[in-house]
Amino acid sequence: MSADPWARLRERKLFQWGVAYLAGAWLLLQVIDLLAGTFHWPDRVQQVATMLLAVGFLAALVLAWYHGERGAQRVVPMELAIFAVLCIIAGAAVAFVARPAPGLGSAGEATPASVAVLPFVNMSADSEQEYFSDGITEEILNRLAKVPALRVAARTSSFQFKGVKADVREVGAKLGVAHVLEGSVRKAGDRVRITAQLIDARNGYHLWSESYDRELKDIFQVQDEIARAIAGALRVRLGEGAQAAARSPNLEAYDLFLRARFLLYQATGTSLRSAIDLFRETLALEPSYAEAHAGIAYAYAFLADFYLPPREAYTEARKAAREALELDRSSAEAHALLGYTLAVLDYDHVAAEREFRRAIESNPNSADAHFLFAQFLCGIGRTAEGLVEAERAMTLNPLSGLFGWNRGICLLLSRRYDDVIEQDRSIQELEPAFFYYESWGAAAQRQRAQYESALAHYRRIQPLVGEMPLFGLGVTYARMGRRAEALASASTGERPRSSGFRGRGSSA
Repeated sequence: MSADPWARLRERKLFQWGVAYLAGAWLLLQVIDLLAGTFHWPDRVQQVATMLLAVGFLAALVLAWYHGERGAQRVVPMELAIFAVLCIIAGAAVAFVARPAPGLGSAGEATPASVAVLPFVNMSADSEQEYFSDGITEEILNRLAKVPALRVAARTSSFQFKGVKADVREVGAKLGVAHVLEGSVRKAGDRVRITAQLIDARNGYHLWSESYDRELKDIFQVQDEIARAIAGALRVRLGEGAQAAARSPNLEAYDLFLRARFLLYQATGTSLRSAIDLFRETLALEPSYAEAHAGIAYAYAFLADFYLPPREAYTEARKAAREALELDRSSAEAHALLGYTLAVLDYDHVAAEREFRRAIESNPNSADAHFLFAQFLCGIGRTAEGLVEAERAMTLNPLSGLFGWNRGICLLLSRRYDDVIEQDRSIQELEPAFFYYESWGAAAQRQRAQYESALAHYRRIQPLVGEMPLFGLGVTYARMGRRAEALASASTGERPRSSGFRGRGSSA
């Protein structure tokens, strides 16, 4: 046998074995990808297969080395040891890929490290202090949402229980969380009293409670103390991302910010413009307030739905998102909005995807980031990946009809018409008066040539939207050859008062 290492490699046909294996592995992955799209397999199947084939490549090289030369067919101890190591590596790789994402479970499934922050009750003598108690709630919620190991229900879903006397076990079941944080806020002059209690939603037992009676200037410290206490009770590490952002003690600017955000979530044309004005007043007092820039970005994105020309509104949103990121590179909200505007204004898919991934890395609990990323992925044809993001968004925000609508469009683009109709039915049960641009359930029926069912669906929707034209109805009539009715249904009318973008709520 030759002593030259290269000659030995040629004798054992190591290169031929390697090339043949890689060709076969590539072909197998193509087949798996085709079958995954046909049978709607989860992405984990492709990931696990890739990991196993990568480890298998090393095994193929071992086989080539020991058995590539004619006559060298006996298994040697070294070969067995190498195979044992490769099996361990394969097992570890599969376990790594198959593990669930931190803090994320299925919608309605309560993972132990999960919490919903219900709106703190306004106990102030002045009912107009509602903006302050809502603001404190959201500040704590957003702080906890930045803990990667903790799943936090989004603001939109948590605030469904505002003013509702609901049993915490019911809340936990509906939001898919194991714990509920509730409390109250009383503000009087320059003092504030906050009470908070953490409850195990599975059995109703109290795990922690505390009251804080402080001067208003200590409000940020109180929020930190509550977040640390909750993290401690749930045995998760708070981490740097969940610490309070460095802020000026300018309480006037903070008060303006909370008032602006309160108006943001009312999401009418008037309230959104007022919110922008207040965010700008905040920045006049405190130019480094990154969250105020992010608030302006969201306000313009909401206005793009129905109140301003989209190009004008998204241009302003992109500008504000960039200004927010100049001050705070960790702002998930700003990254998500920047990604969305890069996609819709510039068609820069590479840059858009980069921003979405940065948003999710900064805040894995950002329902908005997952929502917008899903829209983007499904819009460019990557529907399998988009569905994963849409379902993660729904896990975080299970009580939003809009998030179900978002999943519906991904299902429709995947031609899973039965699933689209089922998703539409779930939305109707959740929000009977929900409508946003188009009914994917009706569209799925149209695609299956069930035209009368689609028409009945549109007739049910029509009272919800007033005189707004239902373009899907026109398409249905056109498919049926009813040209006059198709043209009549496309006539312009009033725009609806509801706005889909605003339904996304906080990026918690």
